[in-house]
Amino acid sequence: MVITRFAPSPTGGLHIGSIRTILFNWLYAKHCNGKFLLRIEDTDIERSKVEHVKDICDSMKWLGLEWDGEIVFQLKNIKRHQEIAHDLLAKGKAYKCFCTPEELTAARELAAKEGRTPRYERKCRDLTSAEIEAKGDTPFVVRLKCPKVGKTMFRDLIQGECCIDNEHLDDMILLRSDGTPTYMLAVVVDDHDMGITHVIRASEHLNNTYRQKQIYEAAGWSTPEFSHVSLIHGEDGAKLSKRHGATSLDEYVKMGFLKDAILNYLIHLGWNKSEEEILSISECIKLFDIADVRSSPARFSMHKLLNVNSIYMRAMDNQALLSELKHFAGADKYDAAGWARVLDGMDELKSRTRTMLELENMSAIYGYGADYFGKLENIDDGTKRLFEKLIEQKDIIPNDIESITAWLNGQISEHGKTLKEVAPDIRFALTKEKVAPSIFELVKVLGSEIFVKRLIGSIS
Repeated sequence: MVITRFAPSPTGGLHIGSIRTILFNWLYAKHCNGKFLLRIEDTDIERSKVEHVKDICDSMKWLGLEWDGEIVFQLKNIKRHQEIAHDLLAKGKAYKCFCTPEELTAARELAAKEGRTPRYERKCRDLTSAEIEAKGDTPFVVRLKCPKVGKTMFRDLIQGECCIDNEHLDDMILLRSDGTPTYMLAVVVDDHDMGITHVIRASEHLNNTYRQKQIYEAAGWSTPEFSHVSLIHGEDGAKLSKRHGATSLDEYVKMGFLKDAILNYLIHLGWNKSEEEILSISECIKLFDIADVRSSPARFSMHKLLNVNSIYMRAMDNQALLSELKHFAGADKYDAAGWARVLDGMDELKSRTRTMLELENMSAIYGYGADYFGKLENIDDGTKRLFEKLIEQKDIIPNDIESITAWLNGQISEHGKTLKEVAPDIRFALTKEKVAPSIFELVKVLGSEIFVKRLIGSIS
């Protein structure tokens, strides 16, 4: 059975790259009828926060990317990590290193001065039992006896053949001097004990994989299949950062992106099995194979994400979109009559907006009542007379688009004006905006009472 996992450190919320990693792990597990597990790597006690764990879990649930089984907390497995390190020590696969921090710093500085790559020189690797015993209570770390020659290799399902000369790797630390396990050891032990068959993670972990493979081999365990997903870049080719726009999921949620749009866009960042721009989750599960993910960096485009989001919004049933808007903006933003007007005008509202935030902002023209109007400071006499005539006819204003169009065009013509001339003032009076739904649509949705009261407010 295929078993994948997502293993975040609870030091902050999820960002776009993390969400894509979750998505790829989740999709591949579902595609293979396997399991997707969640492990919280909380051994960095100072930086790990309970609230971040909650944020991560809530975000995954909101996205619909839920995990199977119970959450594994790495901190609870420390004794198991220590057990494996001591077992390797007993089998001669690891050793005690008594070098002090000062000695290690001096060695690094010397290597840098001589133009060599700084690495541990294995000073304690071949100490005899007597030499070790003579150290007494001297603090030590436990290091893995890594092979000095040869190569460490593995076939990555995305990156292809990966290989490094062992001479470039030093003997990594497994246990620190206080007995706590390092990231390298903890990850390997947890992945093994959880039965992880496929490790799908960011390409920045590629160098870690060489080291972790050596731990697997020293422990006599089979290694999982590795897949290192390329980083996400901005449109300028640089690594995605704040200057390219938002990076955290929370920011995208606040901007009003729909979860399905986010997922659909991210699935296409680095994966192009389907030529269809919009795919349902069930279609993605059916088509997705980690081997189809490209090895080159994907380029994130805010413009494309906005386009995808707008497609999803326009495809939504108006009532469903209204419910989404109430959840986003708060159901108490408007009264019942206001929400009814928003629903009545939803067809044109959603055709003019790309995010829920834009929809919320534009919905104000219908959601608020008669007191929501734009004050016209420099209206010409002819347009003002038109407004006064429209106000006088409040009892005969029609309520269907065709009749409203004929009536309003007639009134404008009688006052020697054209629609192009007066539309900006009428639109601003009714919406406080220069760009809004058509005037005829505004009159229909607002109704004659609110329409007239906003006109009165705009010129009084």
